[in-house]
Amino acid sequence: MVNIFQKLFNIVFNKKIGYDYDEDWLDNQITIKKLKAAGNLRSPDIIAAFESINKAWFMPFKDEYDNSDINMEYKYAESDLLIHLFSPSIYSTILENLDLQQGHSFLNVGSGTGYLSSICGCLIGSKGKNIGFEIHPKLIDFAFTVREKLEAALASKIWCPPEFKCINIFDFKTDEKFDRIFIGASMMENQRTFICRMLKPFGIAILACDNKVCLMF
Repeated sequence: MVNIFQKLFNIVFNKKIGYDYDEDWLDNQITIKKLKAAGNLRSPDIIAAFESINKAWFMPFKDEYDNSDINMEYKYAESDLLIHLFSPSIYSTILENLDLQQGHSFLNVGSGTGYLSSICGCLIGSKGKNIGFEIHPKLIDFAFTVREKLEAALASKIWCPPEFKCINIFDFKTDEKFDRIFIGASMMENQRTFICRMLKPFGIAILACDNKVCLMF
C-alpha cells in the first residue's frame, strides 16, 4: 500500500531537485508530523524551515537509518569524513529554544555538515548573518557542496546561506557579537565563558552533546 502511494506521489509531484526521488521529501514530511505530534515542533516558522531543508541531503548513506525514529542520531564514517547529526527531536528542541528572528546573527560552533545552519538561515532571512565554524576540512567541503544544492532548491525563498570557516573558535579573534550561538560539543567552564563574551546583550547560547541539550545560557 505504501509503495503504491509513493509511486502515485512521485508521478503527481515529480520535482527531483537533489534527493534520490520524492521519497526523501515524503520521509521528511513524516518526521515533521511526528515531531509536531510529540510536541517538539510548535512554531510555524520552524516547521516551514524544517520543510525547506531536507535532512536527507546531509546524509551520504542512509540505508540503515530509521527515518521513523525521531530520537535516532545519524553517524557516518568513511576515510577522513566523519559525520554526526543529532536526532530530529534534539534539533527541534534547539531551534524552539534559540528563538531565532529575522535579521538575527547566528554562530554555529562545530557546524559539521551545515544542516542546523541551513535551517537557521531560513529563520533569520536575507538580512541575517549566518556563520559556521568547523575544524575538519572535509566537513567544510561537504557542507559547501550541500549548500550549492540548497541554493538551487531554495532560489525562490528568502534565506541566509551559511558561511563556513575552517577554524577553531578559540583561535578566532574578534570583537563581533552574535544574537544566537549554538555549540555542538562538550566544553569546560572557562571555554563556555569565552563563548558567552561573544553574545549580544539578551542573546541566547545553547550547548548540546551526546544527543541531548546540555546547557542553555
